[in-house]
Amino acid sequence: MKYFIKLKRNSMKKYLMVAMTTLFFTSPAYSDYIDVVKQELTGSCSIEEIAEIQDKMNTYMAKNGYDYEAEMFQPVEDVDITVAYWVGRSEHFIGYATAYERWFDAASRIGTPEAKFMEALARCRVDVARSGYVTK
Repeated sequence: MKYFIKLKRNSMKKYLMVAMTTLFFTSPAYSDYIDVVKQELTGSCSIEEIAEIQDKMNTYMAKNGYDYEAEMFQPVEDVDITVAYWVGRSEHFIGYATAYERWFDAASRIGTPEAKFMEALARCRVDVARSGYVTK
């Protein structure tokens, strides 16, 4: 019991996420995991520049074994056409969770390629909402 109490909150979250993933998202009925990030553009970059950063990021992630690939969606008809959507795909939720944890761990260290990508994207947009979906 003492060991459990001493676990850091982040460690407990990781164990909980693994348990949830195992219980709910390992079913063969589910395939892709879709990560949707609603973004407000800062005006410092064009949508083409953001797409170029995203293309370079996709290439980097593919070469480095990340289970994640992103594309930009720009609404033509929607309630709010002033935003853009970053839509990332992973083979399944476990792949996404692993890539997410690995990416943000690396991005938190100064000078890593992941940190440089995040800095470039931060100049271009501000994330306002994030949703995740599994597909059948």
